[in-house]
Amino acid sequence: MERQTARQVQGAVDLLHDATTTAANTIGAIQVETADLTYTILKQIPVVTGPAAAIERFHLSITRGVYVSVRGVSTVVALATAFVLARLPQSEQE
Repeated sequence: MERQTARQVQGAVDLLHDATTTAANTIGAIQVETADLTYTILKQIPVVTGPAAAIERFHLSITRGVYVSVRGVSTVVALATAFVLARLPQSEQE
């Protein structure tokens, strides 16, 4: 693989990693904010205060886990790509 092509591939992977991480952070934050509004209302209703709080904790742990996983997979893909590209024979042609 030509050195310039390898740099372009790595650059594209880095951009995709950054975009994925930023999207996961943004979408996760929006989802938590939206859920917070719902749970805030539900916790004001005496009959459902306890269950709503428990469900909120469960929901938040799942939501955080999903977005941690998305960011983790994105990081693994970026690192694996860099590892593979570093080991490919590269020509000096630009």
